[in-house]
Amino acid sequence: MIPHQGGHWPSAQPNTTAAYRQAAPRTQILDVDLWATADGVLVCAHDDELETGRRISTATWAELEATSSAPRFVDVAAMFPEHRLNVEIKDSHALESVCDVFGSSDLADRTCLSTFSPVLARALAGAVPRAAHARPTARRVGGIWGSGDVVQTMTFVPDAAPALGRLKPLLLRVLFSAGSPDLVRRQIPIAERKGLPLFAWTVNDEAPLRELIGAGTDAVLSDQPALFDEPRDTD
Repeated sequence: MIPHQGGHWPSAQPNTTAAYRQAAPRTQILDVDLWATADGVLVCAHDDELETGRRISTATWAELEATSSAPRFVDVAAMFPEHRLNVEIKDSHALESVCDVFGSSDLADRTCLSTFSPVLARALAGAVPRAAHARPTARRVGGIWGSGDVVQTMTFVPDAAPALGRLKPLLLRVLFSAGSPDLVRRQIPIAERKGLPLFAWTVNDEAPLRELIGAGTDAVLSDQPALFDEPRDTD
C-alpha cells in the first residue's frame, strides 16, 4: 500500500509533514507531487493553488512557509532516508529545480520521476538519468482520459535516455477510477505475461480494494490508507 500524497488521516491532511510521518511506518514508498515556487523551491502539493489561495508557482518559499503547511520536498526526503520516492512533477516550470535537487544528491537512486506530459517525461529522463522514470503510454485502455472511467497505463523504465521508448519496462501502472475494477483487472494477465508488477491508483473504497488485491494486483495507492490497517481476507 502506498498512501497517496501521504494519505488522509484523522490528525493530518495530505501533503503535510504530519501525513508523511503517519504513512512512513506503513509503506516502503512515499508518494509525492511536486510544484516549484517562483524562487525554485520544490514543494509537496497536489495543486498549484494552496488552501490559502496562494499559487506556489508565483510565490516565494518564504511567503509560502509563513502561510501554508505544504512542506519542502528536500525536508520530506531527508526525514525518511530509507524510503523510496514516487514523485510526480506537476508542471514543466519545476524542471530546473528537479535537476538541481536530484543532480546534486543520491536521491535519484531511490526515486521514480513521473509526469503526464510526454515532452516533460523525455526532458526528465535526459536530465536525471540515475532515477527510474514513468511516462504515459500512447495507448489508452478503456474510455477517454478524463472521462471518469480510467485508464491509462504507464511504464517505469531504468537508466532513461533519449531512446526512452525502447527501454525495458519495470512496472505497469494503471489509473483506477470510481468505476468498475474490471478496467484494472483486465491488465493483470498482461502484466503477468510480461513479468511486470501491476500497480493501481487511486483506490479509496474497500470493496474494489479487496477485489483488486484478491485478483492479483501487486500494489495500490490510496487516499485512505487506514483501510489497510486491519488484515483483510481476500479469498
